[in-house]
Amino acid sequence: MEFCNVDTPGDTTYPLGRRPIGFFIYDPAGNLSIQAMRAAPSGAFMRDSIPLGGMAELLSWYFGYFGTYTITSDSTVVHRVRGGTIPSYIGTDQPRNYWIRGDTLSIGGGEPWSCRKLVRVRS
Repeated sequence: MEFCNVDTPGDTTYPLGRRPIGFFIYDPAGNLSIQAMRAAPSGAFMRDSIPLGGMAELLSWYFGYFGTYTITSDSTVVHRVRGGTIPSYIGTDQPRNYWIRGDTLSIGGGEPWSCRKLVRVRS
């Protein structure tokens, strides 16, 4: 998985580090679940419970949302967000450009979130 942001001048940042872990799941019934996090939690995150004051720091380690999706063209998918870690997404449609090459899904493009690359895992 690659999870990065590209700003207008073209600078790339990796908010979850260079090697995040997670899943983007799209099922045949139209449900989706996106979960991504830094690969190696440390410090307060290694305890059995996190103090309430540490919850804000957790958002810098984890990103996720769930809902439904619709493919609206051969290059656009719309995520209808029902819940997640970004409150402003909840109850909204989030259109994303996508392209598939072999087993790799790239999602984003033309937005500040232009580099989400995922390799399909076959079960």
